[in-house]
Amino acid sequence: MVIATSGGGKSLFVKQEILELFLRFPNAKFYIVDPENEYSPLVCELGGLVVDIAVDSTTYFNPLDFTYDPVTKILPHVAKAEFVLSLCEQVMAKDGLEAGDKSLIDRSLKNIYKPLVQSGYTAPCPTLTDLYNDLKAQPSERAHRIALALELFATGSMNMLLGFFCQ
Repeated sequence: MVIATSGGGKSLFVKQEILELFLRFPNAKFYIVDPENEYSPLVCELGGLVVDIAVDSTTYFNPLDFTYDPVTKILPHVAKAEFVLSLCEQVMAKDGLEAGDKSLIDRSLKNIYKPLVQSGYTAPCPTLTDLYNDLKAQPSERAHRIALALELFATGSMNMLLGFFCQ
């Protein structure tokens, strides 16, 4: 993080730092969050990829995306459980998650990843929309409350952040 007053040379410093690291470590990966699109020219010059995430963009993040590692053999619902539990806890706000809620979420994770596992990891990864739909389909009222809390990110106006599909 670089902090300085406006006009203090933060952008120039960071661009020089990126260029220096790029030249020293050509195989390194850099992820730049650039809401003002200030770094796009540098990224393009270095052969990088600029991904536009906005309301009118067709690019979405899929936080449930999963790549199977045959060495570790970790199942997707296990790998994603901590993240999804944390996300649900945050979106449930002051109500928080109860002990049983975690089991409901875990059950849904197993359900939505089942087609991926059964396909030998060739089927598309599930999305938050799939989790939302699975929670809504459960007979538990608590599952419905968790689904309602996720609705904003699964099918609502914030779906571009954690949305429908990955490209």
